[in-house]
Amino acid sequence: MAGGTWAMRNDRLTLGGLLVFLTYLSQMYKPVRSLGDLGNNIVMAMAGVERVEEVLDLRPGVLECPGPIVLDPAKVRGEVEVVDVKFTYPGALVPALRGISCRFRPGRLSVFERAQRVRQVDDDPLCWPA
Repeated sequence: MAGGTWAMRNDRLTLGGLLVFLTYLSQMYKPVRSLGDLGNNIVMAMAGVERVEEVLDLRPGVLECPGPIVLDPAKVRGEVEVVDVKFTYPGALVPALRGISCRFRPGRLSVFERAQRVRQVDDDPLCWPA
């Protein structure tokens, strides 16, 4: 700005030229700032990749048993019914599930909504407190 004032005083630059220069300068500010932010984004992305790699390298807590029984889906028919189910997480004092009885029908999606209710997507009442 001071250089532009000096150039105008010595008839090397007009007021219009100074305004055009300052406009160009202001339009360059955002792209230059974005380039500065790019380094931060790259560092954050690299940290995210490292975390994903850590998770992928973890051993699963539940391992598949050796020699599992393979079921043929074309031959399996019927329902699964559980009665008076109770489940407590290790170290917990209060059960997460208590007194749940449900009937699961083939080809239907069931959803656990709260600790004491299960429903199928079409709202067919399948579960009830024991």
